[in-house]
Amino acid sequence: SLKAVLEGLPDAIALLGPDERVHMANPAFLNLVDMPEGDVLERPITEVLNLPEVSRVLESARAERQLKAEVFYDDERQKHFRVMVCPIEMSSKESPMVLLLHDISETKRTEQIRRDFVANVSHELKTPIATIKGYAETLLEGALEEPETLREFLGTILSYSKRMENLVNDLLQLTKIESGVIEMKKSTISLKETLNEICKGFSARASEKGLSLLCEVVPQDLTIEADPVRFSQIMHNLIDNAVKFTDEGFVMVKAEHKDNHVTVEVTDTGPGIPRWALPRLGERFFRVDPSRSRALGGTGLGLAIVKHLVQAHNWRIEFDSTPGKGTTARIVIPQI
Repeated sequence: SLKAVLEGLPDAIALLGPDERVHMANPAFLNLVDMPEGDVLERPITEVLNLPEVSRVLESARAERQLKAEVFYDDERQKHFRVMVCPIEMSSKESPMVLLLHDISETKRTEQIRRDFVANVSHELKTPIATIKGYAETLLEGALEEPETLREFLGTILSYSKRMENLVNDLLQLTKIESGVIEMKKSTISLKETLNEICKGFSARASEKGLSLLCEVVPQDLTIEADPVRFSQIMHNLIDNAVKFTDEGFVMVKAEHKDNHVTVEVTDTGPGIPRWALPRLGERFFRVDPSRSRALGGTGLGLAIVKHLVQAHNWRIEFDSTPGKGTTARIVIPQI
């Protein structure tokens, strides 16, 4: 029967009478409006559907006999729908109508991500390119004859070239990770050896800033199953962030066994992260303090790479932070 067919469709569908009251609604429509069938039937569609545009859409549908439109369903779910309204009797303006809402939220989200991606990459490349261009033009205009100026300008050009190179490398790597192209080669890793080796690579930077860089593994023979290269990359990015944004105090790297899992934490005494920003950590190009991050040479992709590599291991990453006191990034690794 028609009702059985409609009940099986994923799109939200309602049959409206000439008076625009709901005569029938499938489960997808009831789920959309979050109301039982008894509260929906025989009520005006404008009372049931939280869409300010619904009256305009229905009026246009009667005039044009069929109408397609995109609308935004403004409730806590923040959904986008493609709406189609079609009179059952095309020759009558008083005909019952079929209202169909097709969820296009994921399509809209993907489009927005693509737009944001292009905008962010353009923004990230704009400053280095402009700087390199300006310095090169100045050199060509006569600064080549001044050795000190020449060295300074070439150093700046090299610095910004490396910044663009890092951005491109991170983008390529993130694209591979997100598309599932990378191959995970897991083995047993000694956390003490691995973390100590990674921390050694940051000791000079930490010392230059007057920071204490601490590394602790409990018990000392603690091991995990992971891809050694990817795990090192995860820890490198987390420690790099901690050292980069901490001006005084310490950075602590700690691994320990707890119940049926291992936790690996990177704790710093940096500026901390506001509560509103915590859920957004790991988004591409998201920065809590964009100007400071760019000044320190960040690409805005480090935590996105970390998040995807953690997920590729079937682990979990958590962030705890108190503004003004510091941040802890915690990787939770189940032990089977």
